Amino acid sequence: MYTYSIATVDDIRILLNKWEKVRGAESNYKRYLDMYFNDYISGRSIFFVVKDDLNPVGSIILEFCELDDISVSYVSKEKYCFLSTFKIEKPYEGHGHISKLTKMAENVASKMGYTYAIISVEESNQRAKSIYTHFGYKEVISHKQEYGRNIIFLGKKLRRKNRIIKKHPYVSIVVPVYNSLKYISETTNCILHQTFTNFELIFVDDGSSDLTSKFIYEAIQQDKRIKIIQQKHLGAGIARNNGLKAATGKYIIFLDSDDLFLPNMLEKLVKTADTYKTDIVTFGFFSFKNEPSNYIPTPCLYDDFEERLYSSYELKKCIFQKTVAAAWNKFFKRSYLIRHEIKFQGLPFFNDEFFSRIALLQSERIFYIKESLLFYRLNSAQNIHSAKDGSTLFSRVVEAIYFAMDKSNLLFTFKESFSAYFAEVIFRALSHATTNETFSAILEECNGLFDKCKSGVCLTCLNKEERDLLEYVLSGDTKLCQSYINQLLNIRLRNKQINNYI
Repeated sequence: MYTYSIATVDDIRILLNKWEKVRGAESNYKRYLDMYFNDYISGRSIFFVVKDDLNPVGSIILEFCELDDISVSYVSKEKYCFLSTFKIEKPYEGHGHISKLTKMAENVASKMGYTYAIISVEESNQRAKSIYTHFGYKEVISHKQEYGRNIIFLGKKLRRKNRIIKKHPYVSIVVPVYNSLKYISETTNCILHQTFTNFELIFVDDGSSDLTSKFIYEAIQQDKRIKIIQQKHLGAGIARNNGLKAATGKYIIFLDSDDLFLPNMLEKLVKTADTYKTDIVTFGFFSFKNEPSNYIPTPCLYDDFEERLYSSYELKKCIFQKTVAAAWNKFFKRSYLIRHEIKFQGLPFFNDEFFSRIALLQSERIFYIKESLLFYRLNSAQNIHSAKDGSTLFSRVVEAIYFAMDKSNLLFTFKESFSAYFAEVIFRALSHATTNETFSAILEECNGLFDKCKSGVCLTCLNKEERDLLEYVLSGDTKLCQSYINQLLNIRLRNKQINNYI
């Protein structure tokens, strides 16, 4: 049973591994394959695959790069794309796969606003030329020599498929930016090359002092779906709130200015949200440092969940533990956020944790997608992991969550999960202290936080490790508490090493 679709990350890895086995002895071939992968994740191309059951056996790549060989021709005045790297495994040739994949790629390109498609072929390959001519690629655009071979470029006018943009876009994408020039081009490229096209992209410039806003204004000239809001340097939380105010879509997602997204991310999120009438769809992600091809598989917190709707009440014992606090891996129904008056905190760091937690706690319709659709960039100056002065802001986040739960009469329902969350936050805060002075300051902050939130924290709900931790914190003995934190850190490190070995 053959199926045709946009590739998942697993599909691409399987295909690239197969190609490497065939040609892996060639110099630089691994780097060549990594380039394919990075282009896909960075919005410069889309992989389309044919699968035999679940096994990918062939593919084509739709590229959005500019071709130097074409730049002088009249085609350069068109918005053109490039179909390349057709690969079908030998046992699966002759089933019309190339025809179906090509048609699929052309449809996606046309929906994105591309008006012309180009294919390259060796001039001596009469069989390939006749196939592409049959597909409508008849016009010779250009010639070039490559590795001693004569290459010709064949072109085809695409049938116009109107990009569906109604008066009100279906999805609002809010991206706060602050001196984001280094990565914003890649991130914007990923968004503009989404296979779901009916969206508005709202950049909120948080008082950038570099050329970020110039880049955005230039992008607006190329794509009218892009908008910009400018504010003084007030932080990402306020920027997201201003983006939420300006948004008009049925759904809204808050993305970071340095992350990358699979090309069908929005399509999958909209389909899920529409099918299940969700308040929130939350989804998996990968992490990476330099290149997406060196991504780190992130453990899915809800692998044991069924693919169905959940209410927060069903998840009352684990809701804090089954989701990350970030806003960028959640897809919200905008009217739900407005009805519950859910806003981001105006903190320099951790400003999305309150927003995400409170949104989940009040929802009756949550859907978890296990597939990873986003690539989160680690150690970027734009994300909170590079924060050096957020060591005591955690207390303001937890305190705000506690009082919001109290106001909405949610403390009793979620006491078990909140208690475990409280203990974990205390552990993380203390374990990040780098000096004795910092440790003492955070310990004092922890005691003050516990005093404010004690009616929401149930010690008997906790396991022995968590209970002991909070009792050491309450004792106020810095040395004993520090010793216990180090002990827990060593245990966790040892367990991580054992798990990695297994």
